[in-house]
Amino acid sequence: MNEDLTANLLKEELSRTQLRNERLVARMMVVAALLIGLSGVWAGLTIDHSLLVRLLVIALTVSAWYAFAAPRLLSRSTLPVMQFIHVTLEVVATNAPVMVDIFTVGPVYALTSTPPLLTFVSVMLAGMRFNRRLSWYAGILGATVWLTLYALARAHLTGAEIEAMPTLSWNFAILHASYLVLAGWLSALIAKAGYRLAQESVSHVQDKARVLQTFGEYVAPQAVESILAGTLSEMGERREVTVLFADIRNFTSQSSQVEPERVVAWLNEVFGPLTDIVADHGGMVNKFLGDGLLAVFGAPKDDPDHPDHAALAALAMAEAATRILRPDGTPTQIGVGLHVGDVILGSVGTARRRDYTVIGDAVNTASRIESLTKTVGTPVLASEAVIERLSHALTARTAGLHQVKGKAPIEVFSVTHAQGAEPTPSHPQ
Repeated sequence: MNEDLTANLLKEELSRTQLRNERLVARMMVVAALLIGLSGVWAGLTIDHSLLVRLLVIALTVSAWYAFAAPRLLSRSTLPVMQFIHVTLEVVATNAPVMVDIFTVGPVYALTSTPPLLTFVSVMLAGMRFNRRLSWYAGILGATVWLTLYALARAHLTGAEIEAMPTLSWNFAILHASYLVLAGWLSALIAKAGYRLAQESVSHVQDKARVLQTFGEYVAPQAVESILAGTLSEMGERREVTVLFADIRNFTSQSSQVEPERVVAWLNEVFGPLTDIVADHGGMVNKFLGDGLLAVFGAPKDDPDHPDHAALAALAMAEAATRILRPDGTPTQIGVGLHVGDVILGSVGTARRRDYTVIGDAVNTASRIESLTKTVGTPVLASEAVIERLSHALTARTAGLHQVKGKAPIEVFSVTHAQGAEPTPSHPQ
């Protein structure tokens, strides 16, 4: 992938993550506002009744904004502006109880009670937005608001009160403000770490996509998924599948009369749509064999209707091949053999070179059946094991008992679509 695409993917992933986190912060602020409301109830009943109404107003206003208004305004386009609005609101809202305390209970209580600590929470929340500037802004804004409130409270303090409590001095206020700036720095570190994690996540997705794309051009995508997932057994997996063996008719005579480049172009032109048809019917092309291909249905993903899907794919492949011209200008003809049986599906080879393949008598039988298509004169032949499992959408007629190399005589059947039947039923993807 080029750098521009990588940058765009990172930007998209970061935007999605920021949007999710913004909604998470909104939910947390609703909870925080409700806690402020509950503390207002407690303070109003035990300290000053006027606190009850004032803190409840703050709590209800903040929770209403985050619960109802903010979600409707949040989108990727509005996210940057909304983030600064929300950080400002969070810092101000967490300082609001301090202002209420100054004018209700008194400046001493306001400066020495727990509400000032809420500002640290709002500053740290800014880091969840993966924006370092926003984190610094939260810390500096928190320090500025705190110093402003302290100056307001100090105007209502007497010299005796300040002398009696050193924590009410400017030194204390400045130290508190510096801690808020420090919290902004820590929040920026969290934002940086979150950004890096998002970047690594995108990079991981890109690497996997690149492997799937490149490796998948040489190995079936289903096999790549099994390899990457680590589910591939050293001993292979025994599965009942339908094996499809396809071969281009008269390939040798055609290829001997034209340049190798034209032969390769013809093969690619033929195998392209045939591979798509196999995939569209839930099958997996296991390998190309010169002028033929081997495909399996029912593995590695389960498919209880694999004989039907294999037969439908075979008919579609035979029809699609005729629409592709040979180098001599005549329609391409293929033969397809089908057989159901148990195979071992897995990795075969050595530590230096391995292959994902299917091994079993069913593969050999499908190959032998395909070779009979030339003798019988029909493009698609299937064994009795396949015919017994076909649905009503397909019909079959016997093509007789035939002797094949290395096996007992096999009865094969010509497969066609049933009258008026739908040629492509639903199938697993």
